[in-house]
Amino acid sequence: MSRFALALTFVALATIIAFATPPELAAAQTAPTAPRGTPPYATACANGLRLLTARDYDGALGAFRQAVQIAGSDPTAFYYMGETQRVRGNLVDALEMFRTAARLASAGSDARMQARALQGVAETLERTEGKRNEARTAWTEYMRFADQNQGVGFPDLARARIQALDAMRELDETYADVRERIATRVRENARTGGASGASGGDSSGARRHK
Repeated sequence: MSRFALALTFVALATIIAFATPPELAAAQTAPTAPRGTPPYATACANGLRLLTARDYDGALGAFRQAVQIAGSDPTAFYYMGETQRVRGNLVDALEMFRTAARLASAGSDARMQARALQGVAETLERTEGKRNEARTAWTEYMRFADQNQGVGFPDLARARIQALDAMRELDETYADVRERIATRVRENARTGGASGASGGDSSGARRHK
């Protein structure tokens, strides 16, 4: 099996793991293992994926870091570290790894891995609180890249996510307008009620003095 074929296998499994529910992770008992004669870098990545499937996140990160020590300019291990960090909920670290993978893939003219890393950036930002606008920008970047590099990405997925984010923004703006109108009405009622109460207090006091 060529290194390229191994990489495609690893990417596919990492994608499944990243979005799998816990039962699905438990069912994924068989991770790819590197065949005899495989270069050390691919072996380290295969070990990392095996440990990731077993939910040994620290072990998986250790294996991927070992791969980075072997070939620090290859984006694959950084991409897998991003997947691992995202699965365990460390979105800041995941984002850093995906961005590093995208940069290295661009430098190495690896369009397929660059597309996967850009998608990882967009998905991670979308899951991060307060990063919705940045997520939309990242999806737009991914969409353009996928459109320009046919067969390495899913531009329709990006378009769907952009539409969903725009819909959420419109809802937020609508609710914000409604909340502001309600708050304005409450303030006006408070002022009106206060004035009426003050007026009523003056008139009753005048009657008592008579």
